[in-house]
Amino acid sequence: MADQRWDRWTFASISKHFDDRKQGIPLHIEGVERDTKDDKSWFELRVDGPDPDEMSKDYWRIFCEINLLVSTKFNDTNFHTHHRNVGIASAIFKKSILTYKYAMDGVTDSESDESFWVCLKLINKRDGVKVRHFGVIEQDIRMVQSTVEGHYEAKFDYKET
Repeated sequence: MADQRWDRWTFASISKHFDDRKQGIPLHIEGVERDTKDDKSWFELRVDGPDPDEMSKDYWRIFCEINLLVSTKFNDTNFHTHHRNVGIASAIFKKSILTYKYAMDGVTDSESDESFWVCLKLINKRDGVKVRHFGVIEQDIRMVQSTVEGHYEAKFDYKET
């Protein structure tokens, strides 16, 4: 049976990985209240997974889709700002993301000691990291948006204790 802590460890590790590499651009987590009225640009992180699959007895695979929404308000002096931000976002999607046994606010257990857990590896399905430009979503909002997405997996031994 999959361990209930895998989701927490994976999400916390991915969040930290992206936060450590955002190069000063505000990073928001999808679903969390935020105020972006003073931000010129920002990233919004969304993680689907981990989806666990026991491939054989005590040998597991987890799969994650990581999506970063890049939002940039119009800048009349530099029309390349959004593509610069997309480049920063794309660079965050490394070939691998190390995950650790992180505890989260108010949630602790004996195993969440910040030790290394598994290495998520980028799956090179067709294009690897995918960038999609949406342009202007609403005409009255002077902003452009794009997404950067990567799919990751980890395979590891785990025996329930």
